[in-house]
Amino acid sequence: MHIVPAPVAAQTAAPLSCPATQLGQPCSGAGLASAGAAEPELNLGLDNPVHLASGRKYLRDTDLPAHPLAPGLELVRHYNSADPRLPGNPGRGWQFSYDLRLYRQANTLQLIQADGSRLRFNCLPGHTSCTHDRQGLVQADGQGWQWRWPDGARLDFREDGWLAAIRRSDGLLLARLERAQDGRLLAVHSATPGRQLAFHYLQQDKLPPRLTGVDTPAGRFRYHHAALADGWFLSGVERPDGMQRHYGHDPALQHGHPQAITASGLSAAGQPVQWQRRWHYDSDGRVSRVEHLTADGQPGAAWRLEYLEPAHGIHAGLTRVHGARGTTDIHYVLAGGRHRLARVAGIACPGCPAPGLSASYDTAGRLTRLNDLLLLRRPDGSPRQLVLPGSGWTGLKLDYDSQGRMVSWHSERTGTTRLLRRFLAARHTEGRTPPEPPATATRQISIRYANGDRWRAWLDHAGRPWRISATSTGLADAADTFRAEAGESAHATAVRSVPVPAGAHVVDTRITWRDGKLATLEHPHETERRSHDSNGRLLSRSLHRPGADSTPEIAVTDRYAYHPDGRLARHYLPEGGVLSYEWQQGRLSRLDWHDRHGTRHAILHHLPGSGGYVYGNGVRTVGLRDEHGLRYLLSSQPGTATPILAQAIRLDAQGRIIEERFQTGDWRQHLRYGYAASGRLALAENTVAHTHSDTNAKGHVDVDASPRISYLAWHADGRLLADLAAAGRQWQQEPAAIDL
Repeated sequence: MHIVPAPVAAQTAAPLSCPATQLGQPCSGAGLASAGAAEPELNLGLDNPVHLASGRKYLRDTDLPAHPLAPGLELVRHYNSADPRLPGNPGRGWQFSYDLRLYRQANTLQLIQADGSRLRFNCLPGHTSCTHDRQGLVQADGQGWQWRWPDGARLDFREDGWLAAIRRSDGLLLARLERAQDGRLLAVHSATPGRQLAFHYLQQDKLPPRLTGVDTPAGRFRYHHAALADGWFLSGVERPDGMQRHYGHDPALQHGHPQAITASGLSAAGQPVQWQRRWHYDSDGRVSRVEHLTADGQPGAAWRLEYLEPAHGIHAGLTRVHGARGTTDIHYVLAGGRHRLARVAGIACPGCPAPGLSASYDTAGRLTRLNDLLLLRRPDGSPRQLVLPGSGWTGLKLDYDSQGRMVSWHSERTGTTRLLRRFLAARHTEGRTPPEPPATATRQISIRYANGDRWRAWLDHAGRPWRISATSTGLADAADTFRAEAGESAHATAVRSVPVPAGAHVVDTRITWRDGKLATLEHPHETERRSHDSNGRLLSRSLHRPGADSTPEIAVTDRYAYHPDGRLARHYLPEGGVLSYEWQQGRLSRLDWHDRHGTRHAILHHLPGSGGYVYGNGVRTVGLRDEHGLRYLLSSQPGTATPILAQAIRLDAQGRIIEERFQTGDWRQHLRYGYAASGRLALAENTVAHTHSDTNAKGHVDVDASPRISYLAWHADGRLLADLAAAGRQWQQEPAAIDL
C-alpha cells in the first residue's frame, strides 16, 4: 500500500503550539463527501465569508445541486484564497466537492477535504486501520482505503489517495468517480442509469489542462478562465440557461496575490454583469476591505479589517472590523490546531458572530463554555452534562451518555425526565403474535416523565419506528431493571409488561415500511396506507377514520402521477376530479382543476415576463423591485382602483428591514424600524389607518390612529431587557440613522 508524500509539512508539535490551518470554512459544514464538525462550532466569518482570524477569502458556490433521483451528483465548488493545491480542477484556489485526498505522514493519515480542512487519523504500528476520535476510521482494503463515517457512510479512495466512490450507510453506491492519472475528474457516475457528470478539458501550451465544461443531466456547464504563470484562474461559470456567475481578478486589489478573487457577480443570458461584492487584499494575502456594490456597480456599504494581534500559545488574537456605524472586535484563540472564537465586542457586522458571545475551550479545541452555558465533559472529551443556570427553567440540566445521546433532563419545576434506550432480542412465542417484526433485534426508546407518564417507541434494524405507545399513568416494565449506567446498552431477551393500572389510558400506534418508505400507519382513530413507485414517489394515499357516536366513518384515497422529469403532473382527488400541474424552467407555470365531469377550471397560471401569477378568479399577484431598494408584492383585481393586498418592504445596506407598508381594502399599516449600534432592533413604529362609513356624515371618513413606538433594550447576551411602548409621539429620525 502506497500513499503519496504530503505536499504540506506534517504537524508534530503539541496541540497548543501547532500552526492553525489557513484553509477550511470559517463555519464548518458537512457536504456530500466532506465531514463537518463533530460538534457545533462558532462562526469565525465576515459576510460572504472572510475568515476573521486568517483573513483568507472562502467561497462555496453551487453550480448544480444534487437531484433527489441522483443524490450523488452535484457541482459544488470550494475556493480558498490561500489554497496551495495545484492545479485545482475548476481553477487556481478552487476544488470540486469530490476533490478529497489521503496522505501518509509517519504514523498518521492526513485527509485534505475539498474545503481545505484537514482531518488527522492516528495509525497504530502493524494495524491496517487509522482512527479519529470523532470522525470514524480509515482502513486499508487491499486496493486502496475506506473511510467509514460514524453514521455508517463510506468513502472509498484509490491507492494514490484520491476519492473514488461514495456510499450511503446501507452500502448503496451514490457516486463512482473516474480520474486521470494526475487526479483530475473525468466522470462521476450515479446509481441511477443514464445520470452522470462528464468533465472536458483543453490542453494549451505548457499549462495544466483547463476545464472547459461539464456535461450533466441538466445540460452543459461551461467554465471560463484566464491564464496565470502556473495555471488558470476561474473567471466565470455559465449555466445551460445562459446565466453566468463571474469572478474578478483585479491586480490593483490583489496586492501581489494573482489567484485572489477580487469581485463576484451574476448576469442573465445576454445581459451585463451585476457585480455584487468586492474584496481588497493586503501584502500578506489577507482581505483588508469588503465592499457591497450597488446596482450600478458602485461601492455601497463597506467594512475594513484590521489584524491587530495573531493568536499564539495561550494568548488570544484580535481582528477589528471597521464599519460605518462603529467597530467590532473579534477575539480568537488557538486550540486543537484551529482558530476558535473567544469573544465578540462592539456592534454587529454582516455574517459575523453576534456581539456579546463569549466562549472557552479545552486543549483539544472542544467547547466548554458558551456565555452562561456550561459543557461538562468526560476524560475522553465526550459531553456529559449541559448546565444552563440562566434558563427560564430554573436549574435546567441535560445529561448525555458516552455516545452523545441524551439520557435525562431535570429542572426544579418539572423534576427529572429519563430517556431510556435498549436492544430487544426478537422472541417468537408459538401461538402468539410476535412482539417485534421478524428481525434479529430491535431497539426501544422509552421516555418516563416525573409524573409517571410514559412514551415508548420500538425501532427496526434501520432505526425506523414500527410501534409507538403512550400511557397516561405509571406503566411499569419488568425489563426496566436493566443496567442504565451512562454509555452502557442493556440487552434483554424478553420484555414482560406488568398489567396496566386501572384507569390508565394507552394509545398504541403501528407502522410498517416498504423499500424505505412509509406503507401503513395504524392508530385507534385513523389508519393511513401509502404506495410508492420505484423512484420513491408517492402514488396513492388512503385514509380511514372509523365512525364514533354522531361522527360518520371516513374513507378517502388520493392518487398521483408525474411528468418524466419527476415533477408532479396530476393529483386525483378523492371526491372526484383532478388537479393538473404544468412546469416551465423549474417553476410552476399552470395549475388547473378538472371537476368530476371533466370541466377545466383555472386555479392559477404564470404571467410571462412579470414573475407573477393570475388566479382563477382573475386576481393578479406580482412581485416587483425598484432601484431604491423597495420590494413590492401586489395583488389586484383588474378594473378596480384599490388593491386587494399591497405590500412594500425597504431594506438598509445590511439587508435589514427598515420600513414596511401594507394595504388591504380600506385598512393600511405603516411600520418603521431602527437599530442600535449592536445591530439589534431598538425602535419600532406602528401606524394603522382605515376608512369606514359614517352615518352622521356623507361618504367615508379616514381614521388615522396615532403611531405607537416601542423602545427595546437588550442584555449583552441577546436577552430582552425592556420593551417600552409610547403612543401619540412622532418619530422624526430616519430609521436607518437610529444609534443608541
